[in-house]
Amino acid sequence: MMSPLQAQPSRMAREVRLLQALSSEIHSFKLNGWSKTGTGDLCAYFQFGVGNWVFDGVLVYPSLFPDVPAFVRPRHAKTRLSRHQFGGGGVLCLEYGPDNWVSAFTGADVVRSAYKLLWSELISNASPRRLKAPLSRHEQSAAQEARFEPYRFVLTTGFQELLRARATPGLYPLNIRLSSLDGVRVAVPTCIGDASKLQVADVPASGWPSACAQVGWLAIVQGEALHLGDFNLQALKTRLGELWPIGANDANLAHEYFIVVHSPTHKLRAFQVDASERLTEYHLLDFSNDKGGRLPDNFRPLADAHVAIVGAGSLGGKIAVSMARAGVRKFTLVDEDILGPENLVRNALDWRSVGFNKVDALKRDIELVAPGAMVEVTQLNIGAQENPGVMARLNDALIECSLVIDATANPRAFLTLSALCKSAKLPMVWGEVFAGGFGSQMARSRPGLDGDAATIRACIHTYLAQLEPVPGQEAQDALRYAMDVAGQVLVGSDADVSALAASMTQFAIDTLCAGKQSEYPVAAYLMGYRKFWEFKQPFDTIPIDCSAALCTPEKVQLLCPEDARILEVLQSAMEGGPNVAADTAN
Repeated sequence: MMSPLQAQPSRMAREVRLLQALSSEIHSFKLNGWSKTGTGDLCAYFQFGVGNWVFDGVLVYPSLFPDVPAFVRPRHAKTRLSRHQFGGGGVLCLEYGPDNWVSAFTGADVVRSAYKLLWSELISNASPRRLKAPLSRHEQSAAQEARFEPYRFVLTTGFQELLRARATPGLYPLNIRLSSLDGVRVAVPTCIGDASKLQVADVPASGWPSACAQVGWLAIVQGEALHLGDFNLQALKTRLGELWPIGANDANLAHEYFIVVHSPTHKLRAFQVDASERLTEYHLLDFSNDKGGRLPDNFRPLADAHVAIVGAGSLGGKIAVSMARAGVRKFTLVDEDILGPENLVRNALDWRSVGFNKVDALKRDIELVAPGAMVEVTQLNIGAQENPGVMARLNDALIECSLVIDATANPRAFLTLSALCKSAKLPMVWGEVFAGGFGSQMARSRPGLDGDAATIRACIHTYLAQLEPVPGQEAQDALRYAMDVAGQVLVGSDADVSALAASMTQFAIDTLCAGKQSEYPVAAYLMGYRKFWEFKQPFDTIPIDCSAALCTPEKVQLLCPEDARILEVLQSAMEGGPNVAADTAN
């Protein structure tokens, strides 16, 4: 890429003249020469006086100048001279930056802005009220403030609530989960004191990937806590006095531990002590002011819903986690399969779950997304040869649910679930991606509103029978993800499965929350992801009228007298009556 000297020679000659002219405006300004940075950007070295000290700065012209802004930093990049500097290279936050830059601005404008900022900040610091520097636009997000902080301590709303409940000065055990990623260490407090009573409600207690537990103590002190400034270990021990948790001969000194110091009237500070007694302070990431409001008000019924998801593969796994994010806090997961490496092309799980049962790994992911969620798992293949006793217990559990989602694309599983939902009058949602990934279908059954699931599926089959056959459907593989069309193999991708998972999640949420006011006017849809078969273009959606399913009359059979007497005997047995001997089988 060309430098500004090559791309904008006239402009850069003007930049030099304007900088040289600054000495007549700023009497202490001095241009000390030109060079280039390690990345090849042109830079000018300069200095000017600010009170009784001299700012030694660098004006940098990036290669895309004047379309991108020039900027000023101290000559020694790590020098902190102002409250209005970005981390890393110490670049000053001035009147001109990437968010408001226009090519008419010049390097001289940037230097002039730096001069005004540093002078106004000097005056502001001298004021007893420490007025904000009027020329500063420096407002950093929490992420910007933490960008160059490799040690971070997370404060959640649940942790702050426990702090308020522990306002009495004293020393309390503290459990910490410590995770590391790419040189950054993040500490998350999970409970204060007795873990069984003071668990941090909005932090998962287990299931952390690549995390380890750390011992720690919370010291709540009276009066003023620790003011800003560096602390060494001895100063911290002196400040805490009798609250210091470890004796001189304590074996725990050989391990890392945390000391979190809190005063009800001052900012909390978190320190870690390593085996060599080095003290490291952690930067606070305060998420406790997040007021929520990230979910629609009409999602509120999800908090009381109990959702059963049969099939924890690429489709069911995505739906489950998405519904947990939407607010569902009670799940029953059913799947017999184990995650293998070949599943990773479509499954939301990763290598940390390979070799584990999919339902167990999915339970962990749900609990990490939604702390406090209740997740029951069953390793079972519905519709296959399974223990009838286990299947009966699962059926009893499923009829207690608010919604059943069939994500198996297995006809035998569908028949079992549809019969159960019809009997228990439960809503049901199901769907599958077509072989080749060119589209999908999804459907629902709501008692009294749509008809039963088996009848709705019959309506779908009747509709499909009227269409042209899907090209290549006879050559689809056993897993239904691939098929051969005119010698070209089409394979359904993770994006195709994810598209259906998103639609089915919305369908399921609507089923639970909307009642009769559904946003989906029909019970079944075909959704296209490519221009193929009946789909005229990508994202073409074809509604299927299944209203006939609701009109199917229920057949009522009257009992003959003999059958009525037999049923009376059975009913008496169910109620523990005298007509049948007690069951003594195990």
